[in-house]
Formats: sequence, C-alpha cells, structure tokens
Amino acid sequence: MNIFLLGNGFDLHYLLPTRYADFLNTIDYLCKHQSDPINTVGDVFRELSKDEKNTLICESYDKYGSCYDSTILTDDEITGLVSVAEKNKWFRYFVERKIKGDRWIDFEKEIKRVLSLMETIFKYAYSSADPEAERSITPIPIQLQSDIRALLIVFKLGDFGTIIFDKEAKDPFNRLFVPEKSKDKIEFESIRTHFHLRFPSGEQEVFYFRNDLHITYPEIPQIISLNQNMIVNELLSSLQELSRLLASYLNLFIERPLKLFAEKGIVELDGIFKLEAIVVSLNYTNTFEALYYDSDATWITRIINGIALSGVSHIHGKTNSSIVLGIDSDARDELNELDTKFLGFKKYYQRVIYKTDSGYLSILQKTRGRQDIEYDLFVFGHSLDETDREIIMELFDLANTITIFYLDQNELENYVRRLVSIYGKTEFDRIRISKELTFYHTNQLNMNWSILRRKI
Repeated sequence: MNIFLLGNGFDLHYLLPTRYADFLNTIDYLCKHQSDPINTVGDVFRELSKDEKNTLICESYDKYGSCYDSTILTDDEITGLVSVAEKNKWFRYFVERKIKGDRWIDFEKEIKRVLSLMETIFKYAYSSADPEAERSITPIPIQLQSDIRALLIVFKLGDFGTIIFDKEAKDPFNRLFVPEKSKDKIEFESIRTHFHLRFPSGEQEVFYFRNDLHITYPEIPQIISLNQNMIVNELLSSLQELSRLLASYLNLFIERPLKLFAEKGIVELDGIFKLEAIVVSLNYTNTFEALYYDSDATWITRIINGIALSGVSHIHGKTNSSIVLGIDSDARDELNELDTKFLGFKKYYQRVIYKTDSGYLSILQKTRGRQDIEYDLFVFGHSLDETDREIIMELFDLANTITIFYLDQNELENYVRRLVSIYGKTEFDRIRISKELTFYHTNQLNMNWSILRRKI
C-alpha cells in the first residue's frame, strides 16, 4: 500500500501561490487598492506579477492567467478580506515585519518568536502599586529592546496596561524612531529597514528604528501593570481570525480558479500521484482532490486492501472548516514542566479542538499491526521540520520503505539535516537501512514507482 505525505511544496510544484508571503502580499494589495476596480483574481495577480519579488505569482499568472481572469471576486468578498486584515494585529505585524522566507515553517517560527518575546515582556513588567518594584527592576537586554518596543506598539499592549516609553518626551517616537523622509536618516548608516512600522500621521508614514541611539536603562520602555491574561487572549483571538483570513484567501484565490484548471486540463499531472494510495496532507487546500480525483466521484469511502478510507486526510484542516495555525510543542508541554499559558497556540492542541486529525488517527488505527501489508511512504513537498515531528515519526515508523523527493541540492541537504535533528545520527542511519530510505529528484516523479519501489 502506498502512502503520500504532502506538504506545501505539492501546491508549489503546480505553481499555486500558497506561500504565506503570497497570502500577505495579496491581501495587503487589496488593502492598499480597495478603491480600484477589482473584479477577478486576475486583476490582483496581474498587478502583483509586475513586481519581480512576487516570482511565484508571476509564474502562476503566466501559466494560468486566463483562468485567473475568469475567476470572479465580488465586492463583498473583497470588503470582507480588507476589513479583517486592516484590524488584525498579527496580519499587520507580518506585513510590517516583512519576513522573506518561502515556507510555512518560517511563519510558524515567527509566531513562536513573538510568543517568546511576550514572555520576556511579562518577565520585565512590574506593578506600579509596588513602590520598590521600579528600583529593583532588571533592565531589558539591549539585544531585545528594539523587538520588544515593536511588539508593544504593533500589538497595542498599552491597551492592556501602562507603558511609559520616555518619562520626559511628550512624543516617544521623536527619540525612538525616525520618519522615512527625515533628513536625520542620512546622519547614520545602519537603519533597520527589515523591521519598519507605519503610524497614522495624516498620510501614512514609514518609521525606522533609530539604532544609532545607544539606549540604556532607564530610557528603555517602562512596562507597568500589564494584564497578561487579557494579552494572551487577545493574541490568540487575533491569530484565530488570521487563520480564517488565510483560509478565505486560499479558497478564493487558489481553490476557486483551481476548478477551472482541472476542468480545462491545463495542469500537467504526475504519474506517481495516480497510484492508489492513502493521502496524508499538511495543506489546507484541496489541490490533490481537484487534480487527481474524478470530478464526479464522491469519495466518501474507498476500500484499499480491506481498509476503509475517506478521501484525503487534511491533518491541519481545510479551507471550508477550522484550520490549524500555530507552533509546535516543546518540553514545557510535558507534565513535569506543563505551562498552559500559550497552549491555545500549539498545533497539537488545535488539532484536538478542531478535530482536524480525526481522519489521520483513523488511518493509524486501521493500519498499525497489519502484518499482511507493506507500506511504501512517499514524501513530497513537506519540509520534514521538527514542527511536525510527531507526524513524521508516526508515518516513518509505519512505513516499510521511504522515498523522499527533493527539488535541488540545497533542499536535499536540509532534509538530511532535519531528519538527523529529529532522530539523531545513529537512529537515522538505522532508518536508512531498515526502511530503505532513498532520495529522488522531482524530475524522477514519473518513473514506474509501482514496479521500482518493490525492486529496491
């Protein structure tokens, strides 16, 4: 029996702009051009493709432009996306942060970094009711000061307590930031352009952190009496709203035109994915179903080797339901170090609450212990990062053989590093032999795997 483990690289293979950067850039474009005439997905992607930085959107529009131009966007749909994005703290943070990674893994790691900084903020907050607190407070480490200032402002944590940026200056931005067009900007060479913020001041203006300032205590922000529970609840509520915004983007800009792709037969399909297989997907999109399942098939239940299966198992949910968007578990999720403050941000917790992994757990239950079946696992487009450690180890343990496809030499090297990080060298070497672990370039997708895999 074949098992496919698919990640976002599966969608990217078919030139679908499903990277978080594509999501951010598209919704940000709508926010900035909401008064422009926008009637189709093509109206948006056509403009975005003019920017050489949007390489994937450019390639996708070049190939599927006619379908994008035929995919209608209503005014209500656009207004709905914009109204959420403009108010959402996480969305504005990511847009202003301008992280340039290509994979979802970077998105998750940035969320984790923010939560770690939030813990630091809580650590350095003190109560104004305690007269001794201000004297005994430990200065915030210099290397964290800029990022902490940003979080205090972007996430408007002053709404949940008291923050003093400068006890003497009426306008803290005069000391901590410099406008984009300011002549002062020329006076120092190193500007943190990778982390800028926009503040309403008539027309929107871009401010940069002034890292020419050697700010030391007590000039750093004083963080007083923050309501930690309210902050955590606000961050979680905002992240859940962001996940719904992401699902809407994928539904409108990916899945809707994807129906036209499939109907017109303009996608080059790959032989390997035509094999009968259990399909486990970490993607929110229905790309596999749209391309490789018959359009008239219900796929409510399939029987493979006596095992009843229900379509593709989307472990992190689908666009028409709740989706999982968060961070991986760590040592503090174990009983001896249990910390539930940020539990709602953990992917394993969300999978339980949203019941997104019920199909996957059913597969494990039905396949484990079946000595009469040998499982060939094919991994395509998944990062194999530690953020999905549990799923990787479960499927690797189930498999008799493991085939991993890579895009280029750099990706191959990353796969090896990540697996060694998960298993350790000794166990990784054991798996290479006992599981017949092999790596193949994606240009070998269309070999006769039903015969080849059994001969290895």
